[in-house]
Amino acid sequence: MADALGRQVGSRVAPSGAVAANRLGLSTQIPAVPVYLTDGRSRKVRVGKLQIQLKHVSPKQLPPGSPVSTAVFQASQFLGRDAVDDHIVALLRDRLTLAQRHTLLRDARYASDWMAAIARRTAAGDHASDPGDLHG
Repeated sequence: MADALGRQVGSRVAPSGAVAANRLGLSTQIPAVPVYLTDGRSRKVRVGKLQIQLKHVSPKQLPPGSPVSTAVFQASQFLGRDAVDDHIVALLRDRLTLAQRHTLLRDARYASDWMAAIARRTAAGDHASDPGDLHG
């Protein structure tokens, strides 16, 4: 629904860290009001019983890249550098397809150093299991 709202008004929309962590299965916390980040204006939207909040952020907080990569980076930021351990990396490897892990690695250039390291750890070993990918 948030993506549809973004398309409707021509804004980029991405799940906040709490929403992304929950969607990726990295957190069991379910936000009472899901918050999505946007480069458009802040507002609350209600559809039936569901209410979501769109929160304006600077374009720097919505880097280019795939929606999955953005969700991983937002979730990582929400959890914090110290909480993203081997268990979280293993969960990401399980939940992301091979193609999504390759895209995450490519999109790591838009992330901070510590989040780029998470992307590298998540994608580690994929090239050996995919002989068709010659570009690493």
